[in-house]
Amino acid sequence: MPSLPHDLLDQLTAWLQVFQAEGPRNLLTTVVIVVGLWVLRRLVMRVVRRHTTSVDTRHLWNQLTRYGLALVALVLISNQWFDGLRSAFTVLTLVAAALTIIHKETLTSLTAWPFITWRSLFGIGDRIQVGGQSGDVLDLGLFFITLAETGQEAHADQPTGRLIKIPNQKIFNEPVINYGRGAALIWNEVTVPLSATTNRQQAEAMVREAAEAQVAALGLDPGPSETEAALRRTEANPSVYLRVVDERLQLIVRYRCLAEGRLASEHALWHDVLTRFDEAGVVVSLKS
Repeated sequence: MPSLPHDLLDQLTAWLQVFQAEGPRNLLTTVVIVVGLWVLRRLVMRVVRRHTTSVDTRHLWNQLTRYGLALVALVLISNQWFDGLRSAFTVLTLVAAALTIIHKETLTSLTAWPFITWRSLFGIGDRIQVGGQSGDVLDLGLFFITLAETGQEAHADQPTGRLIKIPNQKIFNEPVINYGRGAALIWNEVTVPLSATTNRQQAEAMVREAAEAQVAALGLDPGPSETEAALRRTEANPSVYLRVVDERLQLIVRYRCLAEGRLASEHALWHDVLTRFDEAGVVVSLKS
């Protein structure tokens, strides 16, 4: 096809001529579009901040105005520089097709963002777990969820100082646990080892009183949560069970605490239990 280079050269020459004639005006129009949409976004966010204090609502509007107006700018600028709006839609179609072919996961993550936002699966500040990763939600982006990581081992669910970027598409194929909705409570278990000579009834009563004091300090409704009621588990007060493990007596206390405050509540519980035991002369059996 010997005529192909000449055709391309002719098209390039024609485009350069149009650019020389229309370039300064198009450049000025582009600047006006960008500045105008930037000012519009600032005004919209100012109105949102005045009318709501909800972090989730503000974040939603921040994301909608950022990406929505960016798409508007792309269409307007493409229409200005290319041959009509049809070319702009053609460009968008080609970009979408390229994303689908090159990186399906990227497109799936983009699709997951409105699903997360409108279905309110979780919001800024919620403590969640997606698959094997857990943390506090810092940002909900178009492609990634940003978490402040928390430890996953028992009794170590405190911030690690690291950030986790989780692709949005993970919500479609991984379990999602949200500790921040409802009463934001979890059941915690603490094992109290006893000696063989310990007065079991007395120790059990003291441990139960200490657990009840921890729950009362949170100002919680002693009744069951909605989830517990649905599961027909109406007992929401602390429970204490006696167990023998490796020929040792143990008391297992179960009580409700805040998901993000489990370690602190356990610390306070142990202080209370040991203080009560010391006053009554109860011995805790610890391995040497």
